[in-house]
Amino acid sequence: MTFFRPQFITGDGRVGKKSVCQNFTLSYNEIDKNAPKYFHKKLGAPCLHLTRLRFGDDIPIGLQESIILTEQCPGLEKYDFTKASLYRVITEDYCLEISKIYHIVNAVIASKQHASLLEINPGAPLLLDKSVTYLSGGEPIEATTSFFRADRYEYSVQFKYRGSKRISI
Repeated sequence: MTFFRPQFITGDGRVGKKSVCQNFTLSYNEIDKNAPKYFHKKLGAPCLHLTRLRFGDDIPIGLQESIILTEQCPGLEKYDFTKASLYRVITEDYCLEISKIYHIVNAVIASKQHASLLEINPGAPLLLDKSVTYLSGGEPIEATTSFFRADRYEYSVQFKYRGSKRISI
């Protein structure tokens, strides 16, 4: 299975090679009514809140806020997600099969908080990416809200054409 890998754009337009992550917050909690709607059937379930600042070539390019259900992956908070891939840990260490990741991408403007963290001016364009990751049984395991600098981030999508057959996802 191939997972989404971001492409970091350097100042001269080249795809960057160095990707670094810094954890801002990591806390154990329970799903409550403020959680994304995908988790509302799981009210009270244990979850991990993870906020990370992403860097491309030592430039802050994205802020990600994730909620991960931990019923099927207890002890997830012990991993160092500045070095470990969340999806690799879920699939390899916990032997869970990810079947799909749903993304919604919008353009937004940077708030003062986002601008400060991403080292841009308030009001600068950002890409807002809301994603939900589903396991093979159809249940969601992770929801992430990401704010990416529009001047340093490229989002590309590849579709596989299967003729004129209609396929519902």
